[in-house]
Amino acid sequence: DECAPVDARLHFVSVEKYPLSQGDLQRALVLWPELSRFADQLLGQYVAIHEGFQRLVFDNGRVTLTLLIGDALQMLPQLDGQIDAWFLDGFAPAKNPDMWTPELFAELARLSTPSTTIGTFTSTGWVRRSLNAAGFKMKRVPGIGHK
Repeated sequence: DECAPVDARLHFVSVEKYPLSQGDLQRALVLWPELSRFADQLLGQYVAIHEGFQRLVFDNGRVTLTLLIGDALQMLPQLDGQIDAWFLDGFAPAKNPDMWTPELFAELARLSTPSTTIGTFTSTGWVRRSLNAAGFKMKRVPGIGHK
C-alpha cells in the first residue's frame, strides 16, 4: 500500500479445494498482528464461503481477491482472463497429484500471456518438463532456505 502507485490495482485469484473456515483463518491471522488492518478487512468479507466463485474487494477497489472454491480442473475452465503470475504449490506432487497434471498445466497456459511467470518450490523434473510441454519456459533458480 505504501509503495504502490495511487492508480495501481491488484487482482489476486486463488483456487482452494478445501478453504479454511473463518475461525481457522482468524486463528492463523493472529500470528501476524502487524497485518491486523488487512486481516480485519479480509475476515469481514470472508463469510458464507461456498463452492464456486467469490469476489472480495478491498481498499476501495484497488485490491480484488477472487476465490475459486472447488477442484482446480473444474474451476479454471470457467475463468476468463489473463494471469500475470502463477504461484503453484499447496503440496508436493506426491501428496496432491491432482494439482500437477498436464490438463491443469494446459489451463494455466490458456490463461497466460507470453510474459506470464510461474513460481513454485517444486523442483521435480517431470513437473518442469510438463510445464515446458504446456508452453512455459521453465528453469531452475536458487531456492529460499532449504528449497
